[in-house]
Amino acid sequence: MKRFSYIFLTIAFFSASCSEKNFVITEDSIPSDIFYLENEIKPFTGKCTIYYRNTETIKETISFKKGVLNGEHTSYYKNGQVKRKGSYVNGCLHGKWTGYDMEGHKVFEAEYKNDTLVGRFITWYSSGVIREKGSYKNNHRVGEWHSFDEAGMTISKVIL
Repeated sequence: MKRFSYIFLTIAFFSASCSEKNFVITEDSIPSDIFYLENEIKPFTGKCTIYYRNTETIKETISFKKGVLNGEHTSYYKNGQVKRKGSYVNGCLHGKWTGYDMEGHKVFEAEYKNDTLVGRFITWYSSGVIREKGSYKNNHRVGEWHSFDEAGMTISKVIL
């Protein structure tokens, strides 16, 4: 899960909220780099909502500060369930990111700092039973890693 950078060259729809700029765009408008609104010279600051092509179903909600991903990011499955959520700081994954399956069950939790996996990492079966847990340091597995079967019984324990 490396950097999720986006630039939006065209804006399909515009809508404003009371306190900040909020724009609606299509999923076809997702290249990468700094985000500018069409016909603007300053990088965009505010929130964007991306819809799946030819639908009214939200695909992602993202925030920008001076044209760079900054703040909360949430992506959704076509059925409306949250797919993953977390935050960016200066265009980098930062803090806790959580992923879900199409039914809304939590399937992973990871910690990032400046696009780098650090700290606790856990995956779950859709039943809620832990599948694997351990820690990362600089994108590498470190310390004890445990794997479990769907009944919660230990399959393996590895010390790295």
